[in-house]
Amino acid sequence: MQYYKNDSEAAQALKDGNMRALEYFYHAYQKTLLLFLRSYCRDEMLVEEMSQEAFIQLWENKHKVNPEQNVKNLLFTIAKNKVIDQTRQIRNQARIIKLQPVENAGNFTLDQVILADYNRLLSNALLQLPARSREVYALSRTTQLSNVEISNQLNISVKTVEKNITKTLHFLRSFLKNQQILLLFVFFYQYFF
Repeated sequence: MQYYKNDSEAAQALKDGNMRALEYFYHAYQKTLLLFLRSYCRDEMLVEEMSQEAFIQLWENKHKVNPEQNVKNLLFTIAKNKVIDQTRQIRNQARIIKLQPVENAGNFTLDQVILADYNRLLSNALLQLPARSREVYALSRTTQLSNVEISNQLNISVKTVEKNITKTLHFLRSFLKNQQILLLFVFFYQYFF
């Protein structure tokens, strides 16, 4: 059901605090916003999260909306700022890890053992997946190809690539959670994938 004739009318309603106006913008721009965010980030869950946060921030700042200006541009600016903030946060965390001194060689060996154990578990988990999912995951995470490049290389749609990656990551999270090393997975996922 369409409540507003155009973005300007919906923007005025949004400024007045009408939740249906936010719903209007969500339905009008959510898919485009996801595509926009995917061009900056390949983590589907993070893209979804940033998209939702952009709409939440639009709602929280509804009193600042100018109905005479383009709300779509405002929404996309909010989303791009979310990407920039996320990138800075990851870089800062990586910098902090690099700056931490190695206190003794014993921890380094322990880290190597933990990493080897993690890689063994990850390999076992990947072997349980269908061949196509393993191939898409390897091209995405190991070869660092974009979804479009994987799609072209394997002659499948970009949606199929995204679906395979999402399903694989969901399976890996569940598998590793069952193996009691979810925190380790999250750490490696943030910094190495």
